[in-house]
Amino acid sequence: MSIRSIVGGLSAAALLALSGCKSIGPDFNEMTAAYAGSMEVHSRNNILTNIMRAAFDMPMTFTDIPTVLGQGLTQGQAGLTGNIMSMDPSTLAGFFSAAPQSNYTLQAGLTVSRQFSFTLSSLDNQQFTKGFLTPVSLDNVHFFAKSSQLSKDLLFSILVYSIGVHEPGKPTQVFYNNPADPDYPKYETLINTLLDFGLTTEAVVKPIDLGPVLTSEQAVRYMTSPIGNLPPGVILRKLNTPQGERFQASIVKPTTSFCMRNREKQNEIAARFGTGIFCSDTDSKGNVINKQQSAAKGSASVQRLSINIRSTRDIFRYLGKVAADQTASTPRVMKVRTYMGYGKYDYIPLLKVNKGSNTGSGPVIASVKYFGNDYSVPLEKNGYSSVVFDLLSLLVTLSKIPGAIPASPGILIQ
Repeated sequence: MSIRSIVGGLSAAALLALSGCKSIGPDFNEMTAAYAGSMEVHSRNNILTNIMRAAFDMPMTFTDIPTVLGQGLTQGQAGLTGNIMSMDPSTLAGFFSAAPQSNYTLQAGLTVSRQFSFTLSSLDNQQFTKGFLTPVSLDNVHFFAKSSQLSKDLLFSILVYSIGVHEPGKPTQVFYNNPADPDYPKYETLINTLLDFGLTTEAVVKPIDLGPVLTSEQAVRYMTSPIGNLPPGVILRKLNTPQGERFQASIVKPTTSFCMRNREKQNEIAARFGTGIFCSDTDSKGNVINKQQSAAKGSASVQRLSINIRSTRDIFRYLGKVAADQTASTPRVMKVRTYMGYGKYDYIPLLKVNKGSNTGSGPVIASVKYFGNDYSVPLEKNGYSSVVFDLLSLLVTLSKIPGAIPASPGILIQ
């Protein structure tokens, strides 16, 4: 066999070896899946870390990853070394024929690498903290209340900070949603009664009056005057009054409020809180059609309610105390009343956190080490833990108003 044919054959073998390895190079879908999975774990662990910080009354700190750069590289090498001896150097044919003592070494290699560079930014700034400390808006409460995943019992057990009860001629009574408060059983009784009454939220389009009531002549003069063009969003509503036809300039805007919609108990509701607390029936555009009517129509309220909503910070503090009570030497598990149908209720743990040797070996939603102890939230048989993590993730995201994430890099890890 000639030296040329041997070299050509070995080179072709090296190329085939390298071409057969192309499929093991960095795959874009694998890289994005790895990134998404890492981000998800980081987000869940960050939530649990801050719950445990709140459990120990430590400052809470949140981080975000605004930029991620991924890089994938595939590089192949091939080489051939040999000690070739001619069979008969005296002739041309013999010179190009390899002797049996000749030897050849084929070297082929493939290098595959992928890496991520990302910017870790702290949210310890005024923009994020302001949203973090502000009570959750009633509009957002209404958004959560419409979710089929969140029962009202679960939602209000997390969001409600306190309920004030006002009665004429009596001091206002305030009941706090705090299991450590001596009057907490009274709060539980009150909130369960309100939930049985159908406590919920509604968003309806209601007119807000601007200026005095106008007669027909005043309305015409106003509309035909040089300054009579109504600003955007302002309308003139026609009123039927004992004095005749009148007009009212109003601005129309959506309004969110608490209300009760249990029609079966509307008489009891009206006798205690008046008819003004009933939810409105609305059309597809949110316009009020009519209020629920009852036999106690027109009755004045005996009690007035003021429901105060927690801020996102207060929610983490509350859940931190729930976790602290559950992992104490004498555990106390916070449970949420849950309607199971047919007039029956069950009590399901709000959040399940395991500590130390109790962390178990099954899949977990999040796991962290804090003050030398391991804490984890199991994926299975965890009560409402999964729903709580989902809600906390949304609340933290809602606190990230424009400018909350710093434009300049924080810690660059590569």
